[in-house]
Amino acid sequence: MKASTGMTAQRIWWRRARYRNILKGLAFISPWLVGFVAFTFYPVVASAYYSLTRYDVIRPARFIGFENFVELFTGR
Repeated sequence: MKASTGMTAQRIWWRRARYRNILKGLAFISPWLVGFVAFTFYPVVASAYYSLTRYDVIRPARFIGFENFVELFTGR
């Protein structure tokens, strides 16, 4: 019985150590992740959204789908 208790305690210790290492890794990568989202991911998603809208400075954006691309490629 004592051996299995020791093995369980050792497994718990390894799990906690692994969990701490994962948290440390996330702490080190989080500044990069915040920068990536703020300066790369968000502008790409916003550009994709605005490419599917008719956007005038005076009026709010209106969703028009792929009309902008049809106009771009057909010249209409």
